[in-house]
Amino acid sequence: MIWEQNSNIIVMTSQFVERARRKCDQYWPDEGSHLYGNVLVRITSQHQLAYYTVRTFCIRMLRRKKPISCKERVIFHYQYTDWADFDVPRTPLPVLAFVRASVIHWRDSDGPIVVHCSAGVGRTGTYICIESLIRQMNQEHVVNVRGFLEHIRQQRMKLVQTDAQYAFIHDALSEHLMYPLHTIAYFQFPFYVSALRNSKSPSTGQTYLECQFRTITCGFSGRRWDPEFDYSSARDPDNMAKNRSQLHIPLDLNRVNLSYDMSQGRTSNYINASLMPGYRRLDEFIVTQHPLESTVRDFWRMVWEKNSPLIICFPSPDQAELDDFWPVDNSSVREIGWLRIGFIRKGQLCDSVINYEFLLSSTREDYALPCHLWQVTKWPELDADYSEETAPRSALDLLLICSHLVQPKDSSIPSQSNVAPPAPVNTSPNSPSNCVDQNGSVPTGLEQSSLTAAAQFVSGNANSHGPTILVDESV
Repeated sequence: MIWEQNSNIIVMTSQFVERARRKCDQYWPDEGSHLYGNVLVRITSQHQLAYYTVRTFCIRMLRRKKPISCKERVIFHYQYTDWADFDVPRTPLPVLAFVRASVIHWRDSDGPIVVHCSAGVGRTGTYICIESLIRQMNQEHVVNVRGFLEHIRQQRMKLVQTDAQYAFIHDALSEHLMYPLHTIAYFQFPFYVSALRNSKSPSTGQTYLECQFRTITCGFSGRRWDPEFDYSSARDPDNMAKNRSQLHIPLDLNRVNLSYDMSQGRTSNYINASLMPGYRRLDEFIVTQHPLESTVRDFWRMVWEKNSPLIICFPSPDQAELDDFWPVDNSSVREIGWLRIGFIRKGQLCDSVINYEFLLSSTREDYALPCHLWQVTKWPELDADYSEETAPRSALDLLLICSHLVQPKDSSIPSQSNVAPPAPVNTSPNSPSNCVDQNGSVPTGLEQSSLTAAAQFVSGNANSHGPTILVDESV
């Protein structure tokens, strides 16, 4: 069908297994090539992002009666990986980015875009509505959701299955209309930031940067998020003492779940920590508070269970003294239950970042986990204006941390004077990095955002259109 219809784009909005049921079979090779009937499919690239994966195939039709095969064609495959069956994504933003990316290589002269989920109705119809109606808005400056859906339902039954999917179409179109996703080439990004800082909204008198941030913190499209969220685990009376602040607590839907450690009499799997998305994975970061004395055991157990090789620890914004929860030298090896944190060495990444190296071992398993802790010793106060001295220094420290994490694996970390360079961190593709501050809020959020943006710049070199960064367009 792909060959005969001359299609060059395949959009997939399902996983192979959902709710413990097989929903879709893989129809491409993991590597190399595979012959499907008379069609030879060869995978040439795969680029995995947090919400979707992009693959490139080359296909050829092998003629039975002729020894010479037809010319190869390039097929682009886009798979959205965070969309449950009969449900909708939590926010339309990544879906809008996915929709835009999926049609970059499509032209009017190409064959039809092939779209499928599992049954090819609910999520498939939702994608088709969003993509087609965005084009209608851009070209005709009008939109007719009901009319378009009625039209395509005459061509395939049950497209858009639930009222939630129908409402999501409206949310996505509203989001695109108010704050269209915009892809900015890396060399244009400084000019974009300058425009945000220096241009003011006529209606509010605020800079567009302030307006954009207010929109994010108040909820997209003017909708506040907080009433919809569930904090029941964090607000459980048995768990409230584990929170430094009751204003900074994790949502149930993305909090870290510890295993139940019955040997220690622990019947709760709660820790004040949240799994957060990055550029490549939905669980690329763990954002957490500085451990309390009563939760240090839980923190190191989380590091062990999540196989996390890196901890980035920020100081308190109000300069409050926080106890070290790690060994600082050879004489302070820590044993916490069945876990042992052994000190290896200490070095400097830069003037304000100390690097500690540990080896985590367990009396229960024949395995050891090398672990780095980067302690940021200087950070501007939360409510203080960044001066000409503090802002560049803070930005440089952030960029230095980012450069160590997004550099190629075979590159080495530059040494500092009179200090042995720290070993490169072995950041496994499936292991989250821990970001720690007093309450798990502002500094960790800034670091997470910076790392994600840096990864976009570096990984963008693999894209045909060059390095880009996704932002919300407000000017």
